[in-house]
Amino acid sequence: MAFFLTDNLRSALITAKATVVIPVVELWMRKKGVRHCQLGLLRLASLFSKRKKKRGNCKAEAERVAQLVNRANSRYSIYPADCLARSLALQYLLACEGIESELLLGARTLGGQFEAHAWVEVGTTALLEEEYVREVYQPFEFLHGKQSGK
Repeated sequence: MAFFLTDNLRSALITAKATVVIPVVELWMRKKGVRHCQLGLLRLASLFSKRKKKRGNCKAEAERVAQLVNRANSRYSIYPADCLARSLALQYLLACEGIESELLLGARTLGGQFEAHAWVEVGTTALLEEEYVREVYQPFEFLHGKQSGK
């Protein structure tokens, strides 16, 4: 028996998931570290995702999920997450939707200050970021966290 959700209901469910996942990611990162958290989330996503890899307009769906994660973080979160926790939560939710993504960590110096930033890309599109984010923050090649939404 197939069960289909309306777009509004799917959006509400993704927002609710994000509202729960973001603080869990924050705690998991603090307790076990970023890489352990990321790998654990991707393992969980592979268990919960009943879909095969998405075909068609993945970028539009990925951007919609990213906007919902951003909304959950800014409106409903008890403790709004930083870019790293938000990006890990986004990567997890994209994997649950069957969308491949990549977590990038980059750095720059500005006025003598070191700054780091995390973001998620689907293909060559940076989600919730300006298109020139790679020019501003130099990604660390050895930390890229690629996953597939299998």
